[in-house]
Order: sequence, then structure tokens, then C-alpha cells
Amino acid sequence: MTTRQGIASKPILIMIAAVVLAGFVTYLNFTTPKGKVGNDTNVTANTSAYVNANTTANTNTVAAVNTNVSTNTNTATDATKGWKTYANTTLGITLKHPSSWYPHEQTNTTIFLKTAELPTLGATEGYAYGTQFSVHKNSLNEIKDGVKTKEQFLKEVVGTKDLDGNIIVQENVKRNGLDMIRVAANAYGSDGKVLSYYVFDGKNVYTLSNYPYNATSEDSKVFESVVTTFAVTDPTADLSAGQAGWKTYTNTKYGFSFKYPNDSWTLSESKQPYGSASYDSVGFTKKVTPTTPSGTNVVSKFIITMFPRNESESALSAYQQAVAIDLSTTTKSTIKIAGIEGTKVTGIPAFVSYNGSFIAKGSFAFEIDQGNGLSDEQYTQILSTFTFTK
Repeated sequence: MTTRQGIASKPILIMIAAVVLAGFVTYLNFTTPKGKVGNDTNVTANTSAYVNANTTANTNTVAAVNTNVSTNTNTATDATKGWKTYANTTLGITLKHPSSWYPHEQTNTTIFLKTAELPTLGATEGYAYGTQFSVHKNSLNEIKDGVKTKEQFLKEVVGTKDLDGNIIVQENVKRNGLDMIRVAANAYGSDGKVLSYYVFDGKNVYTLSNYPYNATSEDSKVFESVVTTFAVTDPTADLSAGQAGWKTYTNTKYGFSFKYPNDSWTLSESKQPYGSASYDSVGFTKKVTPTTPSGTNVVSKFIITMFPRNESESALSAYQQAVAIDLSTTTKSTIKIAGIEGTKVTGIPAFVSYNGSFIAKGSFAFEIDQGNGLSDEQYTQILSTFTFTK
């Protein structure tokens, strides 16, 4: 397995087959390669295992929707008394949880486990972490081509049938004043079930999930109480509002600048090693909570690397020539950055899981690697501020 070295190294990303967005099997198939997780604690859960494996089949079948809205509008009940309050400003959410459940923050996701330290895993097939609940945030337009609305998401992503061919029931419920869609279905890649609640704010979908789900188990009862405390803190913020207070980074040598979140990022301009060669890069790292019991912090990263190119070749071609990696199995889409058309790439096998964008200007190609330190929304915002200064 190939990993990057030094401060700009790629973390070994995991496939937690996640409880994170039950129902997103299509997104998994398009964006998530499978891999292994070693002893590195710099883990990213930008991947999920989803409920529906039949999103393109049975197109004449409509998912069963329970239109009788559940009126359980409880906020914090006696069941949540004494619980800790968890807030994540990147996701824009808050919730309460028992002190015996520990939050592990990853890209676009917080996963709650009964262990303070992420386990060391082998092959990450199925729901590798076992009993868990999580909250995940995704922009609707990043999930699947053509999906831009709540209705399209429920039809195209959650789907109509689970893995056993059973009709998926989408139940309209209300929790803590929020309208939600509740779905319990067979978990993709597992014998167990997953319970998910979906919350929509117009441009994003928030998914709260519990695996394995069993209505009579104490863990699932705890999760149901967690859902009654969930709140979206700023669902109407636009991209420009989200950049308030951000810092500006300028690189005079290569002539570009962009804004990035002002929340304890450490900047390092260095050489990025690829085999026997190395290339100029700028890496951003920060230590995030929670710390492990041994006192170490999980490290988040994102990286920009510059590669030489012939002006007749694309940025992606220059990158492939430099790093000698086969990109034939990756998912590619067109993206425009600083007015220049480039390529967005997901799933470079050598790095287990990958999200990055490539653009070219003059005699250089630029790789803007999301790493494990940015949410999808933050990454999109950074790309929107990227400009060339010469």
C-alpha cells in the first residue's frame, strides 16, 4: 500500500462501511474503494456503506411512505439527563450523548463508539467498528449526479427495496422540532440492520444512523434518545457566510492564493515525496479532539502539490506521469477552479480512498487534495476562493 511521507503524508483512510448514510449504496459504488486500515490513528471516514443495493432496479416501484407523521417532538427527556453536549461547528450540529459513548471526528462525520480510542482494524469489510451511531453531513449535489432535492434523494439514493427485496418504508417523523425521514432496513454488506434518520435543510442532508439496529436493545434505545436532542445550528448559511474570519494563503512562487478556515491550522511548505522524486507542496495540519487515552491527538490534513508539465498535457496527465499511478479505475468529473476547467478525482487505489482536484496553468499542474481535514462543504468553499495571482 502506498502512503505519503512527512507532514504532507496521506493518512490511511478507512472504509467503515458506515452507518453514516444508510441508503447511499450508489454513492459508495461511485466514490469509495475498499482497503485496509493499519495502525495509523489518522483515520478518515469519508466513506459509507449504504442500505440499498438495487437503486437502478425496480424503477416502477415506489418506496412505501408513511404519511402519518409521528408526533414524538420530545427534546431532552429524563433519558438524556446528565448526558454530555456535543457540538461540531464544521457540520453545524449539536446533540447529547451518554458519557460512555466517545465521539471520533472524521471528514463530514462523527462516529460514536464505546471506546475512547479507534480500534486497530484489519480488512474493513462490513461494519468494522461494530456497535456505533453516527452523524454525517453531505451536500445534496455531491451525492449522486442529478440528485438536487429531498425527493430525488429519497427515490434515487435511499431507494425502494432493501437487499432482501423488502419494501423500504420511509416514515415521516418529527424530533426536537425537526422534520425527519426514518428508515430501518438491512445494512449493506452486513447481516444486521441499520436505522437512519434523514434531515434536510434545502442544500444538505444530515444522516443519523445506528448499527446494529434492534428495537429492543439498550444501545438502539439510547440512539433513539440521542435523535431527540439533535439540532442543526445554522442550516441557512451560504458559502460566503461560511468563510467569515477565514485566513488567506498566498504562494508567490507559483502564483496562487486561496482562503482556508481559521481554526488552528499549521502551515508547512515542503517537498512532497513520490517514490524517488519529490515536488513542492503546501500542507495544512491541525490536531483535533478527542485525544486518545495515551494523550496523542488525531491529526487532520489537506495538501496542495505542484507538478511540472508540458503545456500541451492536462493536469491529470502531468500528475499521472509524475507519480506513476494508474487512474483508470478512478471516478472523474469536470470541475472549474479559478475559471479554469479541471478534473475532480475520487478513489485513487494506491491511497485507499481519495478526493482531490486537478487544474493546470502555464508549466505547472496543481493537485488540491481534500485529505482528511476538510468537510465536503469546506473543500468546496476553498476551491471557490482559489485564484491565480500571475
